[in-house]
Amino acid sequence: MHLSHGPANSVPRHYVPNQIDRAAPFSPEDTIEDLDYYIPVGTVTAKLRIKPDGVLVTWPVRHEWEEANLGYRRVRLAHPAELGVEDILRAFTTDRSIRLFGRRHPQDDQKGTFRVYVLPEDVGRQFRDPRANNRQRCLMHLMPLLDTSLESWEGDQKTIEVVQEQKQEQHHDDSLFYIFNTLPSPPPYPADVSCPFAKAAMTSLLDVQPMPRLKTSLYSYQKRSAAEMVRRETEPLLRLDPRLEIMEGPTGRGFYYDRHSGLLLRDKREYEDARGGILAETMGLGKTLICLATILATKGHWPRIPPQYSTDLHPIRPKVGSLVQMAAAATNRQQLPWRSYFQDLSDAGEHYGSCVAALEENIGSYVIPAPITRGRKKDAASKGQRIYLCSATLVIVPENLFLQWKSEIALHLKEGALKVLSMQSLKSKMPSRAALLSYDIVLMTKKRFEQEFVNTRLGGTPDTPLKELHFLRVIADEGHAFASSGETVRVVRGFQSLHVERRWIISGTPTAGLLGVEVDLATNETSQEQFTDSTTSKQSALAARQKISSSVQERKDLEQLGKMVTNFLRLKPWANSWREDRAAWRTYVLPSFDGVRKPRSLRNILESLVVRHQIEAVEMDVQLPPLYNRVVYLQPSWHDKLSINLFVLSLTANAVTSERVDEDYMFHPRNKKQLEQLIKNLRQSGFYWTSFSSEDIGKTLEVSNGYLEKPVDPRQPNTEDRILLIQAMDAGRLALESHSWKAFTELNELGIYVEDFPDDACSAWSLVPREIEDPLLAGATQLTEAQKYVDSRLYFSSPATGLDVFGTTTKEKLRQSAGSKAPEELKLTEKHTKSKATTVPKPRQKSSAQDKQAIGETDPSRPKTALKSAMKASKSDTVEPLSSDSPLAKAKICGTASAKLSYLLDRVFFLQREEKILIFYEGDQIAYYIAQAFDLVNIEYRIYTGTLSATQRNDYIDTFNMHDSCRVLLMNMRLAAHGLHMAKASRVFFVNPVWQPNVEAQAIKRAHRIGQTWPVYVETLVLKDTLEDQMLQRRKQMTTEEHQTAQKSMLDDPIMRELIQMARPIPFAHDEKLEVKKQMAPLETPQRLFGRVHEETTAEKGPDAGLSWSGEKNTSNTGQQSRKRKAIEFDPAKIESPSSRRKLNESVCAKESKIMNISSAKADRANMDTISKEQTTHHMVDEQHALLETSSGRRVAFADDEMVDVQQQDATQNSAADRGD
Repeated sequence: MHLSHGPANSVPRHYVPNQIDRAAPFSPEDTIEDLDYYIPVGTVTAKLRIKPDGVLVTWPVRHEWEEANLGYRRVRLAHPAELGVEDILRAFTTDRSIRLFGRRHPQDDQKGTFRVYVLPEDVGRQFRDPRANNRQRCLMHLMPLLDTSLESWEGDQKTIEVVQEQKQEQHHDDSLFYIFNTLPSPPPYPADVSCPFAKAAMTSLLDVQPMPRLKTSLYSYQKRSAAEMVRRETEPLLRLDPRLEIMEGPTGRGFYYDRHSGLLLRDKREYEDARGGILAETMGLGKTLICLATILATKGHWPRIPPQYSTDLHPIRPKVGSLVQMAAAATNRQQLPWRSYFQDLSDAGEHYGSCVAALEENIGSYVIPAPITRGRKKDAASKGQRIYLCSATLVIVPENLFLQWKSEIALHLKEGALKVLSMQSLKSKMPSRAALLSYDIVLMTKKRFEQEFVNTRLGGTPDTPLKELHFLRVIADEGHAFASSGETVRVVRGFQSLHVERRWIISGTPTAGLLGVEVDLATNETSQEQFTDSTTSKQSALAARQKISSSVQERKDLEQLGKMVTNFLRLKPWANSWREDRAAWRTYVLPSFDGVRKPRSLRNILESLVVRHQIEAVEMDVQLPPLYNRVVYLQPSWHDKLSINLFVLSLTANAVTSERVDEDYMFHPRNKKQLEQLIKNLRQSGFYWTSFSSEDIGKTLEVSNGYLEKPVDPRQPNTEDRILLIQAMDAGRLALESHSWKAFTELNELGIYVEDFPDDACSAWSLVPREIEDPLLAGATQLTEAQKYVDSRLYFSSPATGLDVFGTTTKEKLRQSAGSKAPEELKLTEKHTKSKATTVPKPRQKSSAQDKQAIGETDPSRPKTALKSAMKASKSDTVEPLSSDSPLAKAKICGTASAKLSYLLDRVFFLQREEKILIFYEGDQIAYYIAQAFDLVNIEYRIYTGTLSATQRNDYIDTFNMHDSCRVLLMNMRLAAHGLHMAKASRVFFVNPVWQPNVEAQAIKRAHRIGQTWPVYVETLVLKDTLEDQMLQRRKQMTTEEHQTAQKSMLDDPIMRELIQMARPIPFAHDEKLEVKKQMAPLETPQRLFGRVHEETTAEKGPDAGLSWSGEKNTSNTGQQSRKRKAIEFDPAKIESPSSRRKLNESVCAKESKIMNISSAKADRANMDTISKEQTTHHMVDEQHALLETSSGRRVAFADDEMVDVQQQDATQNSAADRGD
């Protein structure tokens, strides 16, 4: 026994080496006796006692260190935690896996102190007793009790309780959000890469000069991210097994310990990082372009042949092959990237067709042997499956991003740079293996990818050519969806069955909690002054969330991350088979349910997976324009109040009559689904609602009256509840007495108010009895038909003739078609999602013959030459539609039944002339009503909703981004939160406040991203002093943990739940019940109903007049101080001088006058066709605009009394947008 090597007090702290000289001969006995093979792990103090069974134990009897002989009696350890320290120590000595040197405690003779030496598993596995299977479990209970300080080792003793308290005080963890946002930006160094081809790819990416086949210049951070992707793919780092912790004993000797299994090792055990990872650059920073640059830089690179299949690769030929064939086979065997080399030669004019053909015929491959089955005869199947190397990248994208990827490829890559196979249709056939080998990118939708694995036969030959290839790379855009609980097993199995070397998930928000701090700040209300201090805001936000705020959400985030790691990235040891010592993510990474995080370095795990720049590094390359976010508080209209109060009546009647007990109570746990739907409808009623029927309200009032008529129990009078119910019932009675509410409900109509409608037709079109001075109240569907009727007769001598009869007929048809159809059942079909905005017919001549011909009063046998002659009138004889003294010209839309809709109409009508607008909504019926109102005032729009096919949705995105005529896009919040590039929009509206801040932030980042060169203004519409106002105030007060707890439903927040339970009716003003004008939400600028033209009028007040961007509460119709909008591109250098602006203005006006004359002449020549087919001239206004842009060479925009050259702005925008996502 070499006691001199360990127990002496004079042993230096770093005496024992980490590695043992293996050259010296040794035997099992030497190992057991030589203390150098043991690792000192600490000291433990235990109370000396005799076992109850009477067995005497030899304890230290002196105050000097001596090896303790606890005896070799075996101890059964069914529950080691219930045993004392001495019992655990005795169990170790049964197989000599632990050695103890003890002495009596200096101050207490009833206690003994032991120095503990442990034989590492990788040293003593072959020497210990295999029957002693409790060793690691005992070590798990012993290690937390050890004191590892040098002082204790040298004799300053501590009790077990003190040691445990000190360890708990040292425990501290950063939140997952904080770790994610403080990951170091990637610093790729090509010199550190040994592979010459990877080094060349990284050098080409980091070069100052753009890549030869890439049209777009990369920002510096994009270059670094792409180069880091190449580095991780080709030379992943070796990292310590994540189950092990580096620990140090009291003497300074290090070791590796797994506290969950009790495994203690002397030598390091390492695994490779993933050949891939998660590209998590913030939304809008060009992740698609980064991926394309990476694919282009590694074009023609081949995947490695897996080491386990790297034998017998030389082909067996029936005869000696030619030198070209052998050279081609050797080239492919070594995975040399010959394709890009020969393409460069071909571009230079040197063509080597025979060499390329030989290389294509000798593509590298390997064989996966068939599993060995006892008694199986040798046949073709037993030879295994041959897998061919493929240099292509498989790109899997959601349906809504397929066309965006295609457009990005066309935008950023030169023609012929990469050969791309696009597969979207489920009917498209997968090419053969040989054909797939020729592509650089195989772009597929997720559904099309799923279809390839529908008929997979277990244990049989592959059903898809994809399984015959070993792809270089797979990219899953928005790949965080593959970790969701609802993801199909087919997708996961599909990815697992593929042979892929490099795997990437592309997502700016891999999980709900892993998002950039700049995205988290996007929902904060800001002013122009606050924007300049954005860096401080980000630092403050990070500091506020450095500590773990929600263990529940962090556990969910880590669960999702684990699914990505194991199911897609296939990272070892998490994806090992059980035979390969698989590590359980749940055991080693997930925090316990009480919130205590496992002692694991999450930072190391994220660093090995995530490629991401800190926002400060990005802002050194590109500065996004300011983002201004404000809440607009609106006074609810009479109809808004009535709709909300009817919901309050439903909640109150249910609560009071059920006495808030049993399943009859709406808030009973079993009624959660029905309550969720009710709250969803209540939130939508903040915009407009007609779902309640008179029968429903009548029944609710009847039940409530019955409850109130019951005798009051003196022991439980419930006076407050009865008063509340009586107040709520007033709203029901008011609804049943309201002609307008009943009309809207019966017809499912949006209420529109029109002033100066022709008197003789008012009664035919009005939905309610009215006084002469009251505006006309009609439905949006009615007014659309009225517009069509009048606009089709604008050039008749009496366009309003028959308007009253047509109104009566229209109203009757509307009543017949309404039936029992509820507005929540409205489906936005394709015809509803496209704007019906059109131009009015062009002016015609004053010709009674023409009028008669149009209304069918002329003799059909009259020669056509006479009509042609009559149409050759001079220009002075032409008239504009609806002269100013016409009664139809005075009819104007003056308001709506919805306060939010009236505000939107005013804002969008002015803003859409200069800017593009996104309107986010929840619930298709809201989009349906907005579309009806926009059609009435000729606003061009599209609706991005789930009822459209993926192709149609992609077409709408392209239309909005590429066509200047489409100025407004309505987007369903459920579909528009991820992946879409909408940088053409500079105005964002939320028609209802969004409960989840991260969902709102992601929607905002659709517009505020690279390619955006204008300030982005965000407005959230809120009805003042309503439940949604309370919801927004509550959202602002909630902590991060509370947000994450109530992420799915506001009912999961106890305070919000209580607010809903205690909802009170909104009081009505007395004059609102009596005066029609008080019931409508007025427009600030009434809109002409008939004969609308695309006039480019400019309001005296700017589109932002009267708006406050400081986040203070205000109403839209109050007299705030005006503020002119700075409608200029985010680059002050592009503003022209005043003199040049004046000259440009004069030039454009002169050209516009000239074009108008040309258009008038064209209109004369087109009159004949117009009479027979009036729609022919509806494109005239668009033609005028096209001619104006072509002839003038530029378009102009006015702001702050200055003119800006928008054409120059567009060039800058396009250049910047090229680098966007």
